[in-house]
Amino acid sequence: TYPDTPVFYKSDRSIHHGPRTDYNAFTNKKPALSEHGVEYGDKTVQLYDWRISEIDDEHLSITHSSGGVTRIFRSDGTIHGSVADFSGYDKELGAPSCAYLSEEYLQLGSWRIGAYSQKTISISHKEGYTSEVFDIVGNRHPGPYSDFQ
Repeated sequence: TYPDTPVFYKSDRSIHHGPRTDYNAFTNKKPALSEHGVEYGDKTVQLYDWRISEIDDEHLSITHSSGGVTRIFRSDGTIHGSVADFSGYDKELGAPSCAYLSEEYLQLGSWRIGAYSQKTISISHKEGYTSEVFDIVGNRHPGPYSDFQ
């Protein structure tokens, strides 16, 4: 079986917390070629209609193309959401820059979303704060934390 889903975001800006056994990216869809694919831009990664973007030095957002900003992570480790500000669609995708993918993390500007261990991933800012940690059993642990980087 696949691990539980800790949280999922919808285009209407709603947030649904887990652990849940539905909405798991591994069980809902089979791997297939997409006409859109993953696109990289300026401190941004776009997955179909969703963008994860560094908005400025202090903010990372998850935004749907409909304009819904589902989640905002601040460099002080706090989390904010369901607002119209800090949209990743307020600017063009731009040329790929400061967007890196390794075996262990995705880095967008000053932010990393990555494996802290084999059982956890975190969303962290380079200045030292972690905004959120997700574990393998589907739990989410909102920050701020000064570890889990």
